[in-house]
Amino acid sequence: LQKRGYRVRGTETDPVAAALATKRTGAIVYPAPLPPTNAGHFDFVSLLHVLEHVPDPRQTLNAVRESLKPGGKLLLVLPNADSLEAAWFGASWYHLDLPRHLWGFTPRSLVRLVETCGFAVQNISYTPFLFAPQSLLRSAKTANGVIPGHPVLRAESGESTWQTRVFTGLLAASDKLGKTFPGEIMELMGTRADD
Repeated sequence: LQKRGYRVRGTETDPVAAALATKRTGAIVYPAPLPPTNAGHFDFVSLLHVLEHVPDPRQTLNAVRESLKPGGKLLLVLPNADSLEAAWFGASWYHLDLPRHLWGFTPRSLVRLVETCGFAVQNISYTPFLFAPQSLLRSAKTANGVIPGHPVLRAESGESTWQTRVFTGLLAASDKLGKTFPGEIMELMGTRADD
């Protein structure tokens, strides 16, 4: 973004990581939370795989809203607890990621939260199977021992099951499914709704 002429600011909960990010990128990276002096300062704020980690998502979104100029844009990217992969793997779903993920959001719960924090939702989209091989393998490894003989684990050993064939077909159609089927990662674009 800086190379395109944008002034970039960031936050990081780890002060050492914040200093390293500033050194490597030249951008100002504040130790979180964002300083209150930035009220109404920003045109755009993105939280990429952040909201599921914070103790109080409502407080975080309220602070983001205050940091945005009127009409400012918000981008959220986070795991979709209503995805096919989440349903398939349940407690072994890789993106559940306990204890680091404190919250799980469905599209409905995310929209409700964002709107109650003073944003108008412009769009919500899904990226199905973006990290499918990596994510599926990790979910399958998590399930190992929890769900003996899980279809994905059997597929790794070369045994084909109807579940494996169906899932392989879904993977092959992932681009088309992304337009209509809620995938494992969701992206919400919103605008600060001014009173």
